[in-house]
Amino acid sequence: MEESKVTAYNDFIKALHLDSFIVLELSAKKEKDFSPPAVIKIENEPHYKNLGDKKFEAYVKYTLKATKKGDNKEGLIISVTYLVVYSSDIEINDDVFKPFSRSALVLHTWPYFRNFVHETTMLMGLPPLILDAVPFGKNKQKKKIVKSDKSK
Repeated sequence: MEESKVTAYNDFIKALHLDSFIVLELSAKKEKDFSPPAVIKIENEPHYKNLGDKKFEAYVKYTLKATKKGDNKEGLIISVTYLVVYSSDIEINDDVFKPFSRSALVLHTWPYFRNFVHETTMLMGLPPLILDAVPFGKNKQKKKIVKSDKSK
């Protein structure tokens, strides 16, 4: 990112206030015969809406899909859409939202998705899935669900 964009982003973050946090949609589906081990893929879809009056809404939809190795059909799908309302003295724009959606927005919403996945997998009779504390890094979108050893 060029220096002027970095400065604009940093100024935006300094002026940012989180006003409200809302879960808009939740869904979870497990196929009857699905069980670990499996490979999961997590996607997120962020977008925003400028509300004027120094406010904007940020939306992010997280979708976790788990597939047994060698199977193309997803055996587990968990999806959550969050709405976060922010205020800032600096107006949001596409140049600012792009890095914001990959950093601050994720830091504000990921812990809730992580907890929802953990609780939901447990309620579905699966080993509780613990996602990384922060979804950054090389292997951020793929993870294995392993079968728990209940024989101990």
